[in-house]
Amino acid sequence: MRFLQLTSKMSNCSKFSDDTFRWDLPNLEFTYDEKVALSHIVIDFVNKPANSSPIQVSTNLIDRDSYNPDGLIICFPSRSKDLVHYSPNFEFWKIDSIRPRQVLFTFRGIAIDTVSFVSIVLVIQ
Repeated sequence: MRFLQLTSKMSNCSKFSDDTFRWDLPNLEFTYDEKVALSHIVIDFVNKPANSSPIQVSTNLIDRDSYNPDGLIICFPSRSKDLVHYSPNFEFWKIDSIRPRQVLFTFRGIAIDTVSFVSIVLVIQ
């Protein structure tokens, strides 16, 4: 097992759209049969989110299929200022591409301008 940590403070992280962070990783490679799972995620907000809709976190790394057409990796209620999640058991998903070049994480339900820090740890098997 390998781990990949992504934070919003990394020099290769940028805002891709109103709800998406992008990490440029030109040397990232997977084998054709590898899978990815979420280990940890931390989202620190500047202010508590204004709306009460859930926060849906998805990524371009996950192969979209009939069971997960959006690449959804986790969903949070937006009732607290900061969100922290640790997965004691990993739910592995088949990867979409062996050479993704860019890793995208979309946070539907929030504007990333309200986020002061994000840390994501992925498990690669």
